[in-house]
Amino acid sequence: MADALRPAFGAARALRGRAALIEAFAAERDRWALWLPVLFGAGIGLYFASPVEPPPGLGLGAAVAGAVAFWAARRAGGTLSLILAASLLAGGLGVERAALETRLSERPTLNGDAGAVRLSGLVRTVEAFEDGPRVTLVRLAYQWRAPTPAPEVVRVRLRAGEFVSVGERIELTAVLRAPPRPAYPDAYDFARRAWFEGLGAVGFALSEIEAAPPDPRPLGLGLRLGAWVDGVRQILSRRVRAALPGESGDVAAALITGDRSGLDEASVVAMRDSGLAHLLAISGLHIGMVAGIVFVALRMALASSERLALGYPIKKWAAGAAILTAFVYLLLAGATTPTQRAFLMTGLALAAVMLDRKAISLRLVAIAAAVVLLWRPQALVGASFQMSFAAVVALVAVYESWRPYARREGAREVDGWARALRKMWLGLLLIGATTLIAGAATAPFAWAHFGRVANYGLLGNLAAVPIMGWVVMPAAILGVLLTPLRLEQWPLYVMGVGVDAILAVAHWVAALPGAAIQVAAAPDWAAVLITGGCLWAAIWRGRWRYWGALPAALGLTLPLTTAQPQIVVSETGRLAAAAGPEGGLWLSHPRRESFAAGVWSERTGRPIAGGWDDLIARTGGGAGAPIACGPLGCVYRAEGRTVAWSHDPRTLSEDCRSADVVVATITPPPALLNGACAGRLVLGPADRARDGTIAIRLERDGPLALRTVRHARGDRPWTRGRDGRPE
Repeated sequence: MADALRPAFGAARALRGRAALIEAFAAERDRWALWLPVLFGAGIGLYFASPVEPPPGLGLGAAVAGAVAFWAARRAGGTLSLILAASLLAGGLGVERAALETRLSERPTLNGDAGAVRLSGLVRTVEAFEDGPRVTLVRLAYQWRAPTPAPEVVRVRLRAGEFVSVGERIELTAVLRAPPRPAYPDAYDFARRAWFEGLGAVGFALSEIEAAPPDPRPLGLGLRLGAWVDGVRQILSRRVRAALPGESGDVAAALITGDRSGLDEASVVAMRDSGLAHLLAISGLHIGMVAGIVFVALRMALASSERLALGYPIKKWAAGAAILTAFVYLLLAGATTPTQRAFLMTGLALAAVMLDRKAISLRLVAIAAAVVLLWRPQALVGASFQMSFAAVVALVAVYESWRPYARREGAREVDGWARALRKMWLGLLLIGATTLIAGAATAPFAWAHFGRVANYGLLGNLAAVPIMGWVVMPAAILGVLLTPLRLEQWPLYVMGVGVDAILAVAHWVAALPGAAIQVAAAPDWAAVLITGGCLWAAIWRGRWRYWGALPAALGLTLPLTTAQPQIVVSETGRLAAAAGPEGGLWLSHPRRESFAAGVWSERTGRPIAGGWDDLIARTGGGAGAPIACGPLGCVYRAEGRTVAWSHDPRTLSEDCRSADVVVATITPPPALLNGACAGRLVLGPADRARDGTIAIRLERDGPLALRTVRHARGDRPWTRGRDGRPE
């Protein structure tokens, strides 16, 4: 009898579990709307993760099907059906929005090197760098050697010491190239970013710039405003550096105008290794600080008048002034995409104050995320969007749960000194908690994108963030306000003192043992697991929110078990890297392609240890050494496998007989490929030109694992030529 009833008992438990799940969903009905931007973003993520371009109308069809299913579920009253239909609707809209943005962004783009061309164009943007400004040119006219197709927008690095302004029309000779592919499989794809920015080529100047004949077409409001703002930015940068000579002036200019051209590389590295790099890049922290300082200061000033405080909405006035100030700061900072997003989030919070709504809530964060993704869906795959929203969501979710405790603490009756001491203690606790929460929330994304973790970020931020908020930014605001009166010296002096203190903290923390560690960059699926688990825990309020710990833990731990490739070969073949016996990355030519080598180190988690000559000298180069080189090539051995580098056709035949993989720096003769090298993996110049950087993992008992940039990118619009064929 018991055996006969066991299936019935099992079915009853399943029904009870399903009913409990539906009841938990229904109990948090007020949180359902928070998932809509998440599902919309999931659709965008699916679009960008696809190895091929989805068929036209796929996302729209899914959205229509979801809308019909949603309408049917509402009539039937099924909770789970309603949720699934809404997920299909929002996800389909995300796919369609990303596909639409891709189609709208299409512009003529080079598919190779165009060589030297003579062109003139209108300067749209100017970015200052130590080795020369980088300008974006529009309204192009080609004097000779016009490339095919001819890009409409190019970005060119000028020579050091040259100065141009937005709105100028210049003429120069420059080398133009296609937007570069990633330097490693699954690494940052600049070509995708260039596609959405309408950038058809990048390059560098071969000649000095010359003034070109003026364009008869009017500049337009946007360019005129950009030219005026760019002039103000250049004046401010010069005035700041004049008031603060040296490194503190360079950092102050970077914080006020976004001009990073004078930053010292050693200090930049120290800021990164101490977890303070976010203080150098104008972002939500800076926009929020400026808006908050103006809001509090103006509200306090207005409250000093009893008539104004009692008769007028001074809180709303202060919020409006803070929005205006944040907008001015946005323009001074160059209106980059991260600062635009930060201004949007800050503006929404202050607008909520003006509308008598709660200024800090997950609902407001959800609205901001939805607006950003509707505006620029490609922002989802960028580190800036992911890290900024991760920090904000985590902070708001935690502080929402702490709000009842804070209210109880605020209601306690204590005397004046005790109240002051408690406020000071709570302020320090708040800074520490904010740093810890934001650091923990952004660490997985820093791991996924940069492969580097700052172990003492909490210590550095506890010391530096109060200086930034209480000294540097208030002095910067006052200095900018007093610049027209030529009274900026004293505020900027105070700002310089604060900047020097922050740099001292950065160098001290970065010098501590183990301040920063290099780890292998996490794969995309790990970031998805971590993001999904953390959003589940942040959005829901019931006990089932803790279910999110499981996918987050899997996303954090499983990548640590993933084996990394031992061999990396660059697209040009001029650089190769091999893993050493102690885990370092050894380079064939340490002085070549340093950017690519840095990316390889970030993605594999292996620090650059030196050159192959250094490794050979260290290991003796004998039979048991990992690598040995001769005049005609090199041989690398690991996991019972052999990889040979062949520089001469005479050695190819022998290498094919003895090696598992042959990297040929010369084009292998067809007769050899069909003869001694038949059935062997031979990577020649044509293979590298087609596939990009190649990473090879050697396994003793398994097959070779080979991954290329071309395979990782798939067949997408930004990976094709203008003829529509894959690269």
